[in-house]
Amino acid sequence: MPSWLIGVLIALVLGLAATFYFWMIRRRQDETAAGLLALAALRWRDFSRLVLSSLQLRGLQRLSFKPEDVRNQHPSYLLGDGQGKHVLLSCKHGTAYRIGSVAIEELASEARLRGAHYGILATEGVVDAAGREKAERSSVEVLDGASLWAEVKPMLDSATVQRVVGQANALARRRIGLCWILALLIGVLLSTVLTVNDADPPSASQSASTPAPAPAEQRATTSALPQASQPAAPRARPTDQELAQQRAQVARALATTGGLRQPTWISGSTLAVDVLASEAVVMAAVCAELARHPDLALSRIQLNPAPGSSDRIRWRQCEAPPLAAPPAKS
Repeated sequence: MPSWLIGVLIALVLGLAATFYFWMIRRRQDETAAGLLALAALRWRDFSRLVLSSLQLRGLQRLSFKPEDVRNQHPSYLLGDGQGKHVLLSCKHGTAYRIGSVAIEELASEARLRGAHYGILATEGVVDAAGREKAERSSVEVLDGASLWAEVKPMLDSATVQRVVGQANALARRRIGLCWILALLIGVLLSTVLTVNDADPPSASQSASTPAPAPAEQRATTSALPQASQPAAPRARPTDQELAQQRAQVARALATTGGLRQPTWISGSTLAVDVLASEAVVMAAVCAELARHPDLALSRIQLNPAPGSSDRIRWRQCEAPPLAAPPAKS
Protein backbone atom coordinates (compact mmCIF):
# COMPACT_ATOMS: atom_id res chain seq x y z
CA MET A 1 0.00 0.00 0.00
CA PRO A 2 1.44 3.43 -0.92
CA SER A 3 2.66 5.50 1.99
CA TRP A 4 0.48 8.49 1.01
CA LEU A 5 -2.62 6.29 1.10
CA ILE A 6 -1.70 5.08 4.59
CA GLY A 7 -1.37 8.70 5.73
CA VAL A 8 -4.79 9.55 4.26
CA LEU A 9 -6.44 6.59 6.00
CA ILE A 10 -4.85 7.48 9.35
CA ALA A 11 -6.01 11.10 9.01
CA LEU A 12 -9.56 9.97 8.18
CA VAL A 13 -9.72 7.58 11.12
CA LEU A 14 -8.43 10.18 13.58
CA GLY A 15 -10.70 12.91 12.20
CA LEU A 16 -13.85 10.77 12.24
CA ALA A 17 -13.12 9.50 15.75
CA ALA A 18 -12.63 13.06 17.02
CA THR A 19 -15.82 14.21 15.25
CA PHE A 20 -17.87 11.43 16.84
CA TYR A 21 -16.48 12.10 20.33
CA PHE A 22 -16.76 15.89 20.35
CA TRP A 23 -20.17 16.05 18.64
CA MET A 24 -21.99 13.02 20.08
CA ILE A 25 -20.46 12.91 23.59
CA ARG A 26 -18.56 16.02 24.59
CA ARG A 27 -21.10 18.44 23.05
CA ARG A 28 -23.86 17.01 25.23
CA GLN A 29 -21.68 17.29 28.29
CA ASP A 30 -20.86 20.92 27.49
CA GLU A 31 -24.54 21.66 26.90
CA THR A 32 -25.45 20.12 30.26
CA ALA A 33 -22.73 22.11 32.07
CA ALA A 34 -23.83 25.39 30.44
CA GLY A 35 -27.47 24.59 31.18
CA LEU A 36 -26.76 23.96 34.86
CA LEU A 37 -24.95 27.29 35.08
CA ALA A 38 -27.96 28.99 33.51
CA LEU A 39 -30.24 27.34 36.08
CA ALA A 40 -27.91 28.34 38.92
CA ALA A 41 -28.24 31.99 37.83
CA LEU A 42 -31.99 31.87 38.53
CA ARG A 43 -33.57 32.72 41.86
CA TRP A 44 -34.36 29.68 44.00
CA ARG A 45 -38.11 30.31 43.66
CA ASP A 46 -37.89 30.34 39.83
CA PHE A 47 -35.78 27.19 39.87
CA SER A 48 -38.33 25.40 42.06
CA ARG A 49 -41.15 26.44 39.78
CA LEU A 50 -39.28 25.09 36.76
CA VAL A 51 -38.87 21.73 38.45
CA LEU A 52 -42.55 21.69 39.49
CA SER A 53 -43.60 22.52 35.93
CA SER A 54 -41.44 19.73 34.51
CA LEU A 55 -42.91 17.19 36.95
CA GLN A 56 -46.40 18.17 35.85
CA LEU A 57 -45.57 16.47 32.56
CA ARG A 58 -45.37 13.24 34.57
CA GLY A 59 -48.83 13.85 35.99
CA LEU A 60 -47.62 15.06 39.40
CA GLN A 61 -49.59 17.98 40.78
CA ARG A 62 -48.79 20.11 43.80
CA LEU A 63 -51.05 19.35 46.77
CA SER A 64 -50.09 22.06 49.27
CA PHE A 65 -50.33 25.75 48.35
CA LYS A 66 -49.50 27.30 51.72
CA PRO A 67 -47.49 30.53 51.62
CA GLU A 68 -43.75 29.76 51.66
CA ASP A 69 -41.24 31.34 53.97
CA VAL A 70 -39.01 33.43 51.70
CA ARG A 71 -36.08 32.75 54.03
CA ASN A 72 -36.29 29.03 53.29
CA GLN A 73 -34.29 28.49 50.12
CA HIS A 74 -34.66 24.69 50.15
CA PRO A 75 -38.45 24.15 50.10
CA SER A 76 -40.14 20.77 49.99
CA TYR A 77 -43.37 20.25 48.07
CA LEU A 78 -45.91 17.48 48.48
CA LEU A 79 -47.13 16.23 45.08
CA GLY A 80 -49.81 13.76 44.04
CA ASP A 81 -50.11 11.61 40.92
CA GLY A 82 -53.91 11.48 40.80
CA GLN A 83 -53.97 7.83 41.91
CA GLY A 84 -53.60 8.45 45.62
CA LYS A 85 -49.78 8.26 45.69
CA HIS A 86 -47.89 11.16 47.21
CA VAL A 87 -44.39 12.33 46.32
CA LEU A 88 -42.18 14.70 48.29
CA LEU A 89 -40.05 17.03 46.13
CA SER A 90 -36.98 18.71 47.62
CA CYS A 91 -35.10 21.40 45.64
CA LYS A 92 -31.52 22.28 46.58
CA HIS A 93 -30.60 25.26 44.42
CA GLY A 94 -26.91 25.84 43.62
CA THR A 95 -23.96 24.18 41.86
CA ALA A 96 -21.88 24.09 45.07
CA TYR A 97 -23.87 21.25 46.63
CA ARG A 98 -22.10 17.92 47.22
CA ILE A 99 -24.91 15.77 48.56
CA GLY A 100 -24.14 12.59 50.46
CA SER A 101 -26.06 9.84 52.20
CA VAL A 102 -27.02 12.03 55.20
CA ALA A 103 -29.07 14.46 53.11
CA ILE A 104 -30.72 11.56 51.29
CA GLU A 105 -31.66 9.94 54.60
CA GLU A 106 -33.16 13.22 55.84
CA LEU A 107 -35.32 13.50 52.70
CA ALA A 108 -36.45 9.88 53.00
CA SER A 109 -37.38 10.42 56.67
CA GLU A 110 -39.33 13.58 55.85
CA ALA A 111 -41.18 11.75 53.05
CA ARG A 112 -42.24 9.00 55.47
CA LEU A 113 -43.40 11.55 58.06
CA ARG A 114 -45.54 13.37 55.49
CA GLY A 115 -47.03 10.16 54.11
CA ALA A 116 -45.22 10.24 50.75
CA HIS A 117 -44.50 7.00 48.92
CA TYR A 118 -41.13 8.24 47.64
CA GLY A 119 -39.06 11.39 47.34
CA ILE A 120 -37.47 13.40 44.51
CA LEU A 121 -34.29 15.46 45.00
CA ALA A 122 -33.54 18.15 42.38
CA THR A 123 -30.24 20.04 42.46
CA GLU A 124 -27.66 21.60 40.12
CA GLY A 125 -25.02 20.17 42.46
CA VAL A 126 -23.60 16.65 42.57
CA VAL A 127 -24.80 13.60 44.47
CA ASP A 128 -21.83 11.41 45.41
CA ALA A 129 -21.68 7.64 45.11
CA ALA A 130 -22.72 7.04 48.72
CA GLY A 131 -25.70 9.33 48.28
CA ARG A 132 -26.82 7.55 45.11
CA GLU A 133 -26.52 4.16 46.79
CA LYS A 134 -28.58 5.45 49.74
CA ALA A 135 -31.17 6.92 47.34
CA GLU A 136 -31.68 3.57 45.63
CA ARG A 137 -32.33 1.87 48.97
CA SER A 138 -34.55 4.69 50.31
CA SER A 139 -36.90 5.17 47.30
CA VAL A 140 -35.49 8.61 46.46
CA GLU A 141 -35.15 9.72 42.84
CA VAL A 142 -32.17 11.97 42.14
CA LEU A 143 -32.36 14.71 39.49
CA ASP A 144 -28.91 16.21 39.00
CA GLY A 145 -26.52 16.87 36.14
CA ALA A 146 -27.76 15.57 32.78
CA SER A 147 -31.00 14.15 34.22
CA LEU A 148 -31.98 17.55 35.72
CA TRP A 149 -31.14 19.44 32.51
CA ALA A 150 -33.18 17.01 30.40
CA GLU A 151 -36.10 17.41 32.84
CA VAL A 152 -36.27 21.22 32.90
CA LYS A 153 -34.97 22.06 29.41
CA PRO A 154 -38.48 21.98 27.83
CA MET A 155 -39.70 24.42 30.54
CA LEU A 156 -37.08 27.11 29.82
CA ASP A 157 -37.68 30.01 27.46
CA SER A 158 -36.46 29.48 23.90
CA ALA A 159 -33.86 32.28 24.11
CA THR A 160 -32.07 30.62 27.03
CA VAL A 161 -32.17 27.20 25.39
CA GLN A 162 -30.84 28.55 22.08
CA ARG A 163 -28.02 30.36 23.88
CA VAL A 164 -26.96 27.26 25.82
CA VAL A 165 -27.22 24.93 22.81
CA GLY A 166 -25.50 27.45 20.53
CA GLN A 167 -22.52 27.76 22.89
CA ALA A 168 -22.12 23.98 23.08
CA ASN A 169 -22.41 23.58 19.28
CA ALA A 170 -19.89 26.36 18.56
CA LEU A 171 -17.38 24.91 21.01
CA ALA A 172 -17.80 21.44 19.48
CA ARG A 173 -17.24 22.80 15.94
CA ARG A 174 -14.04 24.59 16.98
CA ARG A 175 -12.69 21.45 18.61
CA ILE A 176 -13.59 19.30 15.62
CA GLY A 177 -11.89 21.73 13.24
CA LEU A 178 -8.69 21.73 15.29
CA CYS A 179 -8.75 17.93 15.48
CA TRP A 180 -9.06 17.62 11.69
CA ILE A 181 -6.08 19.93 11.23
CA LEU A 182 -4.07 17.85 13.70
CA ALA A 183 -5.19 14.61 12.01
CA LEU A 184 -4.03 15.91 8.61
CA LEU A 185 -0.66 16.93 10.04
CA ILE A 186 -0.24 13.47 11.59
CA GLY A 187 -1.17 11.82 8.27
CA VAL A 188 1.35 13.92 6.33
CA LEU A 189 4.08 13.25 8.90
CA LEU A 190 3.39 9.51 8.90
CA SER A 191 3.41 9.25 5.11
CA THR A 192 6.70 11.21 5.01
CA VAL A 193 8.31 8.89 7.56
CA LEU A 194 7.16 5.81 5.64
CA THR A 195 8.48 7.25 2.38
CA VAL A 196 11.89 7.94 3.95
CA ASN A 197 12.03 4.43 5.44
CA ASP A 198 11.20 2.87 2.07
CA ALA A 199 14.12 4.69 0.44
CA ASP A 200 17.57 3.12 0.75
CA PRO A 201 19.69 5.16 3.22
CA PRO A 202 23.38 5.64 2.36
CA SER A 203 25.69 2.99 3.74
CA ALA A 204 28.13 4.19 6.42
CA SER A 205 30.82 1.62 5.59
CA GLN A 206 30.55 2.38 1.88
CA SER A 207 31.19 6.10 2.42
CA ALA A 208 34.12 5.39 4.75
CA SER A 209 35.86 2.93 2.40
CA THR A 210 37.65 3.77 -0.83
CA PRO A 211 35.16 4.05 -3.69
CA ALA A 212 35.39 1.52 -6.45
CA PRO A 213 36.94 2.84 -9.66
CA ALA A 214 34.54 4.15 -12.22
CA PRO A 215 33.86 2.00 -15.33
CA ALA A 216 35.78 4.46 -17.50
CA GLU A 217 38.80 4.20 -15.21
CA GLN A 218 38.57 0.40 -15.24
CA ARG A 219 38.52 0.38 -19.04
CA ALA A 220 41.51 2.77 -19.16
CA THR A 221 43.51 0.62 -16.72
CA THR A 222 42.69 -2.55 -18.58
CA SER A 223 43.70 -1.07 -21.92
CA ALA A 224 47.02 0.18 -20.48
CA LEU A 225 48.07 -3.29 -19.27
CA PRO A 226 49.82 -5.61 -21.64
CA GLN A 227 47.40 -8.30 -22.72
CA ALA A 228 48.40 -11.72 -23.91
CA SER A 229 44.97 -12.56 -25.24
CA GLN A 230 41.78 -10.92 -26.39
CA PRO A 231 39.60 -9.78 -23.37
CA ALA A 232 36.51 -11.81 -22.68
CA ALA A 233 33.12 -10.53 -23.77
CA PRO A 234 31.20 -8.59 -21.07
CA ARG A 235 28.89 -10.75 -18.96
CA ALA A 236 25.18 -10.32 -19.67
CA ARG A 237 23.07 -8.81 -16.88
CA PRO A 238 20.99 -11.51 -15.16
CA THR A 239 17.21 -11.40 -15.34
CA ASP A 240 14.99 -10.61 -12.34
CA GLN A 241 14.16 -14.31 -12.00
CA GLU A 242 17.83 -15.23 -11.94
CA LEU A 243 18.55 -12.56 -9.31
CA ALA A 244 15.67 -13.88 -7.20
CA GLN A 245 17.15 -17.39 -7.40
CA GLN A 246 20.56 -16.07 -6.36
CA ARG A 247 19.03 -14.25 -3.37
CA ALA A 248 17.25 -17.44 -2.34
CA GLN A 249 20.53 -19.37 -2.55
CA VAL A 250 22.26 -16.79 -0.36
CA ALA A 251 19.47 -16.90 2.24
CA ARG A 252 19.52 -20.73 2.37
CA ALA A 253 23.29 -20.81 2.71
CA LEU A 254 23.36 -18.22 5.51
CA ALA A 255 20.52 -19.95 7.36
CA THR A 256 22.96 -22.74 8.30
CA THR A 257 25.81 -20.37 9.18
CA GLY A 258 26.67 -19.78 12.83
CA GLY A 259 26.66 -16.35 14.46
CA LEU A 260 23.53 -15.10 12.73
CA ARG A 261 19.95 -16.09 12.06
CA GLN A 262 16.91 -15.24 9.97
CA PRO A 263 18.64 -14.01 6.81
CA THR A 264 15.90 -12.24 4.85
CA TRP A 265 15.91 -10.07 1.74
CA ILE A 266 13.70 -7.13 2.75
CA SER A 267 14.21 -5.48 -0.66
CA GLY A 268 15.98 -6.23 -3.90
CA SER A 269 19.19 -4.65 -2.58
CA THR A 270 18.98 -5.15 1.19
CA LEU A 271 19.72 -8.34 3.15
CA ALA A 272 18.69 -8.33 6.85
CA VAL A 273 20.24 -10.70 9.43
CA ASP A 274 19.95 -11.01 13.21
CA VAL A 275 23.41 -10.68 14.80
CA LEU A 276 24.21 -13.35 17.40
CA ALA A 277 28.03 -13.04 17.34
CA SER A 278 30.42 -10.14 16.80
CA GLU A 279 29.91 -7.87 13.83
CA ALA A 280 33.22 -8.88 12.29
CA VAL A 281 32.30 -12.59 12.33
CA VAL A 282 28.87 -11.96 10.85
CA MET A 283 30.16 -9.63 8.11
CA ALA A 284 32.87 -12.10 7.15
CA ALA A 285 30.33 -14.90 6.72
CA VAL A 286 27.85 -12.77 4.80
CA CYS A 287 30.45 -11.18 2.51
CA ALA A 288 31.98 -14.58 1.74
CA GLU A 289 28.59 -15.85 0.60
CA LEU A 290 27.75 -12.71 -1.40
CA ALA A 291 31.14 -12.88 -3.15
CA ARG A 292 29.95 -16.07 -4.87
CA HIS A 293 27.30 -14.02 -6.66
CA PRO A 294 28.91 -10.95 -8.28
CA ASP A 295 25.56 -9.34 -9.01
CA LEU A 296 24.76 -9.33 -5.27
CA ALA A 297 28.23 -8.56 -3.93
CA LEU A 298 27.48 -4.89 -3.27
CA SER A 299 24.10 -5.46 -1.62
CA ARG A 300 23.31 -3.50 1.53
CA ILE A 301 23.39 -5.56 4.75
CA GLN A 302 21.10 -4.66 7.66
CA LEU A 303 22.44 -5.90 11.00
CA ASN A 304 19.61 -6.33 13.51
CA PRO A 305 20.69 -6.45 17.18
CA ALA A 306 20.32 -9.68 19.13
CA PRO A 307 17.18 -10.08 21.28
CA GLY A 308 17.56 -8.19 24.58
CA SER A 309 20.42 -6.06 23.25
CA SER A 310 20.33 -2.26 23.47
CA ASP A 311 22.29 -1.84 20.22
CA ARG A 312 20.67 -0.07 17.28
CA ILE A 313 20.15 -1.37 13.76
CA ARG A 314 23.24 -0.84 11.57
CA TRP A 315 23.78 -0.98 7.82
CA ARG A 316 26.99 -2.26 6.23
CA GLN A 317 28.26 -3.18 2.78
CA CYS A 318 30.92 -5.60 1.64
CA GLU A 319 33.98 -4.25 -0.12
CA ALA A 320 34.07 -4.40 -3.89
CA PRO A 321 35.80 -7.55 -5.23
CA PRO A 322 39.37 -6.85 -6.43
CA LEU A 323 40.16 -6.72 -10.13
CA ALA A 324 41.82 -9.76 -11.65
CA ALA A 325 45.63 -9.48 -11.93
CA PRO A 326 47.07 -9.22 -15.44
CA PRO A 327 48.71 -12.37 -16.85
CA ALA A 328 52.51 -12.58 -16.48
CA LYS A 329 54.74 -12.13 -19.54
CA SER A 330 56.25 -15.26 -20.97
